[in-house]
This record gives sequence, C-alpha cells and structure tokens, in this order.
Amino acid sequence: MGFFKSRKPTEEEETMRDLINSRKKRDGQPSGSADAPETATGGALGMEGKSLPPPIAKPQLPPAARARPSFGIEQAIELVAKLPHESPKLIISVLTTTLESVNVSIRSIIEDANHKEAIMTHRVSQLQKDIARMEDSVRNSRGEIANIEAQLGKFREVRNRLAAAIGFSGKEDSESKSKGSEADDDLVA
Repeated sequence: MGFFKSRKPTEEEETMRDLINSRKKRDGQPSGSADAPETATGGALGMEGKSLPPPIAKPQLPPAARARPSFGIEQAIELVAKLPHESPKLIISVLTTTLESVNVSIRSIIEDANHKEAIMTHRVSQLQKDIARMEDSVRNSRGEIANIEAQLGKFREVRNRLAAAIGFSGKEDSESKSKGSEADDDLVA
C-alpha cells in the first residue's frame, strides 16, 4: 500500500549522492544509507538472518570539533562548479533535494557561509584600516620631506649669499683639510 510513488533518482542526483557519501566516508561519518536491514533490537541482520551486535558508538567530539559541518560552503561551491550551468534554478533544486536526502542540512551550509563571510568581511576591514594608516604615514612623510627641502633651500640660498658677500668659496679651506667632502664643495658652487 504505497501512498507515495517512488521514482528512480536521476543520474545527476545519483552522482551528487555518491559524491556526498564518498566525502562523508572520507571524513569518517555514516553515509546515511544502511547496508543491512535493522532488527527490532537495533542490530543488523547478517547473511543467515542472525542478529549481529549493534555497531560500536563513535566517541563524542568536543563542541568545537562538532561545530564544523562536514559539508560546508566550500564543498557546496565545489559541487556547484561541477554541475552544468543551464537552468540554474533546476540545478539548485536538485542539489538541495539531494543534499537533504543524505542528511546534509542546507541551513548549516548557509550558516557556514554566513560565518565565513563575516570573517572575510572583518579581515577586509582590517586590511583597509592598515592601508589607510600606511597612506597617512606616507602622506606625513611626504609633507615632512617637503618641509625639510624648503628649509634646505633657504639654508643654501642664505649660505651662498653670505659666502658671495665675503668672497668665500670654501675651496681654500677644503684643501687645508684632509680631503673634505666633495658634496660640500658642490653645494657652495
């Protein structure tokens, strides 16, 4: 007595289900499909119909480890990238149906995306603030350079005028010194 018609999954649904199950196996999680029928006591029936002992319970992970979904936004991005791009609404509909059929919560994927988006947005904000501070520092340094160069120009102008007024070239003085700086000679000339 079937109230619901069972339909054969499409090739895309089977491919997605296989991909998700293989990812879950790799991560050490149950795939969501039973290999043997269950008995009333919870054990699986073996080949001769005898009851097998119930499976050993997995150790509980600490809360931080449990918080990370096994199928997050990165895996969803990978999966969507591998799917055809014709009729995106249909593809997303098939994708969500398939993910839900293997006990992957769409809500947890969205929450994972929101969490990672907040982290990335915060990092971008930090980098923008760093850049603004660096630009301020560069602007301040350029202003300081302009002030120093203006003062240096005034120093050179007054020094050259004073040297010209007394006929001082600085060359006799530099010869008497033990090979003074040639840069000073160039500044006076």
